[in-house]
Amino acid sequence: MQRRWFFPLGITVSCLSGLVGATGPVLNPFMLSYGVGKEQLVATKSLNSLLMQLTKLTTYTVFGALSWQAGIYGILLGSGAVVGVYIAREHLLNIHLERFRNYTLAIMAISGVLILVKAF
Repeated sequence: MQRRWFFPLGITVSCLSGLVGATGPVLNPFMLSYGVGKEQLVATKSLNSLLMQLTKLTTYTVFGALSWQAGIYGILLGSGAVVGVYIAREHLLNIHLERFRNYTLAIMAISGVLILVKAF
């Protein structure tokens, strides 16, 4: 993976996220191929997710597609994610890079299968 491809890839993934709701780990193999470390991958994905979700939140609110109930669910889910990050932080610092890569690839495969099963 070359650095110059991240911008068009990011635009593509963001557009897909706007259409289907979430794209999850789609960028992970590209980032791992580029040589991004585990802490950098988590930090980059977190910032990317935050900016993308704030953009979608603003868009959905402006067009009236976001209800108060959905907003409350989002706040609760986001709060849970913050707690999860703090719990997982110590594990991330202690895990070997190769095991992290294996976890990441396994989660991607499982997510892909679950998405396909749900689609059919």
